Amino acid sequence: MARTPRNSCVHVRPAYKVLVAVGICWLWIMRRADRQSSAHLFTFQHRVRPVSLEFAKIDATTCSIAPKHSDFVRYSSLKGSGLTSRSADRYDCAGRCSVTSTCFLGYCSCHPGYGGTWCTETKITANPWYTADCPNLQRSDGVTLDINTPLSEVGGGNCHVGSESSLNTELSYCAHLCYSSEVSGVPIVPMSIWQAAQQAERELWATLKKQDGDRYEDHWEGFQDYEAFKPNADLGSVIEFGSGPWTQFRGVLHKRPDLKTRKYTAVEPGASHYMNTVPTCAYRTGELRKLGLKEFFQFPIEVISTPGESRLHTGAYDTVISINVIEHVQNAIEYFHSLHAALRPGGILIFHDRFYPNPPAGDTVLGENIYHPIRLTQLMFDVFLSDFDILFNNCDGHHLIKGWLARNANERGYYVIAKKKG
Repeated sequence: MARTPRNSCVHVRPAYKVLVAVGICWLWIMRRADRQSSAHLFTFQHRVRPVSLEFAKIDATTCSIAPKHSDFVRYSSLKGSGLTSRSADRYDCAGRCSVTSTCFLGYCSCHPGYGGTWCTETKITANPWYTADCPNLQRSDGVTLDINTPLSEVGGGNCHVGSESSLNTELSYCAHLCYSSEVSGVPIVPMSIWQAAQQAERELWATLKKQDGDRYEDHWEGFQDYEAFKPNADLGSVIEFGSGPWTQFRGVLHKRPDLKTRKYTAVEPGASHYMNTVPTCAYRTGELRKLGLKEFFQFPIEVISTPGESRLHTGAYDTVISINVIEHVQNAIEYFHSLHAALRPGGILIFHDRFYPNPPAGDTVLGENIYHPIRLTQLMFDVFLSDFDILFNNCDGHHLIKGWLARNANERGYYVIAKKKG
């Protein structure tokens, strides 16, 4: 007589054991049916109107460091729950956000001066930091965010910071605060503010004739020398957003030369300028130079001189890198969308940036100048990272990174390696 395999839920001889086994099998079937039902409901979430970020139920307050040498064992510091009002259409919320808000990965991010469930309620005070000279908050049509606002109309007068912070531009330091929110910080500024900041930064980099990197030591410590990657891991096709003149990918490969790469793409709005004016630009020859050496990597590279908000080659990349970039963009929401869209499902994200409880709090880290108009709250990063399985997360840099300790500027941020869901 053939024997029933022992891994079967019916391999029991006494009658009471049969009943117990049948009960266990029934519970397993019902639990599976419940999961399938939940998944079915999620498919129709796009029919629910997305709410504003004020109502996002995402908690990332529990932060710890994943074990070293992990072979990408699933690890998460995010406890996402209650996302029943989050639109399934991540990039445009199926057009359901109000005109006084912008879709951000399924939520609606309220424009300056607005709040409430649908971002339609006008706040008595737009923000608690600066409203002295904010023409956008006084418009009769209620449009408080117009990215085409010329520099002469962005405001910022009567600023508490001196004119030296303008770095020889017409832009006042306080102008970015006119576009701030207590929920998100400063996620979007007019193009004119961003262009003035970019110009000032290009002039700064051009004076650094011998510099060959940007805070590599901080990032090595923050990512713990990238030891979360298994030996000889294949990164496949890699794209780095906001590579600057020297790239952060060189820093990754300097610590982990065993990692394999099929192709590398650098997306940098100032790339053409850096290739012509920065002698140490790592990709100026059309090849990527190794850190501290005159040798070049053998994989092919592509340099795209365009802003990171430009959504490129959706789902085309195996690895996306963004390290210390968000403060330099014009539209952080579109930038996050670009990172998310470029990475294939199951692809790897290598990400670092700093967050602030409010925009003025960033001054201790970034200085009172126009270089960094974008200042985000932790919530913005938590919403972005909730679409990933977190494999490594170091948010304890203020206790561990020597550079942060030396600056003593109360820096906070994430060093994350994650896998895109889906």
